[in-house]
Amino acid sequence: MSAAKVSLEPEGINESVHMALKLRTLREKFEDIVGKIECVAVQYQKSKRIAIYFGDYLLYKAIESTSDYKKVISLLGTSSGGCSID
Repeated sequence: MSAAKVSLEPEGINESVHMALKLRTLREKFEDIVGKIECVAVQYQKSKRIAIYFGDYLLYKAIESTSDYKKVISLLGTSSGGCSID
Protein backbone atom coordinates (compact mmCIF):
# COMPACT_ATOMS: atom_id res chain seq x y z
CA MET A 1 0.00 0.00 0.00
CA SER A 2 1.34 3.46 -0.89
CA ALA A 3 2.16 6.16 1.65
CA ALA A 4 -0.42 8.49 0.11
CA LYS A 5 -3.15 5.85 0.60
CA VAL A 6 -2.04 5.12 4.15
CA SER A 7 -2.17 8.82 4.98
CA LEU A 8 -5.83 8.83 3.97
CA GLU A 9 -6.77 6.99 7.14
CA PRO A 10 -9.00 9.26 9.30
CA GLU A 11 -6.39 9.64 12.04
CA GLY A 12 -3.66 10.55 9.54
CA ILE A 13 -5.91 13.03 7.77
CA ASN A 14 -6.81 14.79 11.02
CA GLU A 15 -3.19 15.08 12.12
CA SER A 16 -2.02 16.31 8.71
CA VAL A 17 -4.78 18.91 8.38
CA HIS A 18 -4.22 20.21 11.91
CA MET A 19 -0.49 20.52 11.19
CA ALA A 20 -1.20 22.36 7.91
CA LEU A 21 -3.41 24.83 9.78
CA LYS A 22 -0.78 25.38 12.49
CA LEU A 23 1.87 25.99 9.84
CA ARG A 24 -0.45 28.41 8.05
CA THR A 25 -0.69 30.45 11.24
CA LEU A 26 3.10 30.51 11.48
CA ARG A 27 3.51 31.48 7.81
CA GLU A 28 0.97 34.29 8.17
CA LYS A 29 3.40 36.06 10.50
CA PHE A 30 5.65 36.61 7.47
CA GLU A 31 2.96 37.80 5.02
CA ASP A 32 4.18 41.39 5.21
CA ILE A 33 7.60 40.26 4.02
CA VAL A 34 6.84 37.51 1.49
CA GLY A 35 3.19 38.09 0.60
CA LYS A 36 -0.03 36.19 1.19
CA ILE A 37 0.10 32.38 1.20
CA GLU A 38 -1.63 30.78 -1.76
CA CYS A 39 -0.48 27.19 -1.53
CA VAL A 40 2.12 24.91 -0.03
CA ALA A 41 3.57 21.75 -1.59
CA VAL A 42 5.68 19.43 0.54
CA GLN A 43 7.54 16.42 -0.78
CA TYR A 44 8.31 13.50 1.50
CA GLN A 45 10.18 10.38 0.52
CA LYS A 46 6.96 8.39 0.05
CA SER A 47 4.29 11.00 -0.68
CA LYS A 48 3.58 14.64 -1.48
CA ARG A 49 1.15 16.91 0.33
CA ILE A 50 -0.53 19.96 -1.15
CA ALA A 51 -2.40 22.63 0.81
CA ILE A 52 -4.27 25.31 -1.15
CA TYR A 53 -5.80 28.16 0.82
CA PHE A 54 -9.06 29.86 -0.16
CA GLY A 55 -9.60 32.54 2.48
CA ASP A 56 -10.67 30.66 5.61
CA TYR A 57 -10.87 27.36 3.72
CA LEU A 58 -8.19 24.76 3.11
CA LEU A 59 -8.04 22.23 0.29
CA TYR A 60 -5.65 19.49 1.38
CA LYS A 61 -4.48 16.72 -0.93
CA ALA A 62 -2.07 13.81 -0.44
CA ILE A 63 -0.63 12.38 -3.66
CA GLU A 64 1.87 9.72 -4.71
CA SER A 65 5.53 10.69 -4.59
CA THR A 66 5.79 10.15 -8.35
CA SER A 67 2.86 12.49 -9.11
CA ASP A 68 3.44 15.85 -10.78
CA TYR A 69 2.45 18.26 -8.01
CA LYS A 70 2.55 21.25 -10.37
CA LYS A 71 -0.09 19.65 -12.56
CA VAL A 72 -2.26 18.81 -9.53
CA ILE A 73 -1.98 22.38 -8.21
CA SER A 74 -2.76 23.73 -11.65
CA LEU A 75 -5.89 21.58 -11.92
CA LEU A 76 -7.10 22.19 -8.36
CA GLY A 77 -5.88 25.69 -7.65
CA THR A 78 -6.34 27.75 -10.76
CA SER A 79 -9.76 26.26 -11.55
CA SER A 80 -10.91 27.68 -8.22
CA GLY A 81 -8.91 30.89 -8.38
CA GLY A 82 -6.50 29.74 -5.68
CA CYS A 83 -2.91 29.04 -6.60
CA SER A 84 -0.64 28.64 -9.58
CA ILE A 85 2.95 27.43 -9.84
CA ASP A 86 5.05 28.52 -12.82
